[in-house]
Parts: sequence; C-alpha cells; structure tokens
Amino acid sequence: MTHFRFPVIFLLSIHLLVARLLLPCAAEDWPTWQHDNRRTGATGEQLQLEKLELDWTWKSPSPPQTAWAGPAKYDAYAFHRNLPSMRNYDSVFHLISVGDRIWFGSSVDDSLYCLGANDGREHWVVTVDGPIRLAPTWFDGRIYFGSDDGHARCVDARNGRPIWSFAPAENNDRVLNNGRFISLAPCRTGVLVEGDTAWFACGMLPWKDSYLCAIDARTGKADSKG
Repeated sequence: MTHFRFPVIFLLSIHLLVARLLLPCAAEDWPTWQHDNRRTGATGEQLQLEKLELDWTWKSPSPPQTAWAGPAKYDAYAFHRNLPSMRNYDSVFHLISVGDRIWFGSSVDDSLYCLGANDGREHWVVTVDGPIRLAPTWFDGRIYFGSDDGHARCVDARNGRPIWSFAPAENNDRVLNNGRFISLAPCRTGVLVEGDTAWFACGMLPWKDSYLCAIDARTGKADSKG
C-alpha cells in the first residue's frame, strides 16, 4: 500500500481533472474497470469532499470519438425498430490507478497513456492501430487492453514496453465504422485477468465470426482458437 497525499481522479469528456485530498491517507488501488473483477465500483476510501481542491488537469486534443454516433434505430438482422441506446459506453476515457500512476486509453489518437497521479506528468504513451475504448487492466506489473484493430495487448506498466499482442481473427479485413476503418472483430470488452488467464472477446457484426478468448496472461499464448 502506497502512502501519499491521495489524488482523486475524475475523467469528464476531454478533461482529466485531479483533485487532491489535503490529508495523509492510504490510497487504495483501482486496477481494473469498476475497481475489481466483480465490477463492484466500490472502494473503502473515505473522502472529505470539503477538503478537495483542483491539483492538475490533462486535456485531450479533441473529444472522445465514440464507436457509434447515436442510438441504433433499426436492427436489420433481427428486424427490430425503435431501439433504445445500448452502446453509449465510450463517451469518456476510462482510467485505472495503481500506486502513484494512472493509465487510460484514447479513442482519439489510438494511444494508451501512463501519467503520474501526483503531478500529471506523462511517463509513456503506446500507440496502436485502432481506438482504445475501454479501461485497461493492471495485473502483476503489467497493463492489459484491447483495441478496435482486433488485438488484445499486454505491456510493461513501468515503461510501456510491449510484452505480447494477440488477435483471434485469421484475416485482417477492415470495415468502415463511424468514419474509421477497424477490424471486423474489434476487441471492445476490455481484458479481464484472473489468475494466469486473460479473458476478452472480439467481434461486432452478428453475421461475422465472434471470438471468446482465454489466453495465458504472461505469454499471450492460446492452446486453440474457436
């Protein structure tokens, strides 16, 4: 457990706002989407909101580029009309925090960022071949994330050094989606790590193959593809 002046991080639209609680306390890590693999979205931290003040900001060059422009009006595959919006999940950059660093992916410049939680200083940036729409995962000193180029990746949390990259689809076909050419099987589930296994899914179109993947979290190897 790292002890320092606890940063409280808010990610709103194109600004990353960091407020600092002006009291010493033990900062609880937030290593994956909604804190843990059960997605509880809860932490044991107790905040005194009246003591928060803005410490630093990080600004994206443009707003998040969402995967879908708006609610789907018609499901041509199932013949359903007047659908409610079920895809508004990437209107912000989702972040995680462990120790004194934070990580988040960008749908604007297809990059994974690592910043200092105390000062907002950029430690490293890794750019891939498609938007990163969901929160990465920290596990055992590594960062796991998926992107619209159809790959799940693992990099060193300290320096961004690539460790492995995995794509279940055999071909590299692309489709135009909201102004971007992306894989026919983008990785839009994030990566969940449990024990020695990294879990994720790749797919988008119901008439094309979709993939549920469970691979070795350290090596990025799978026994088979299905």
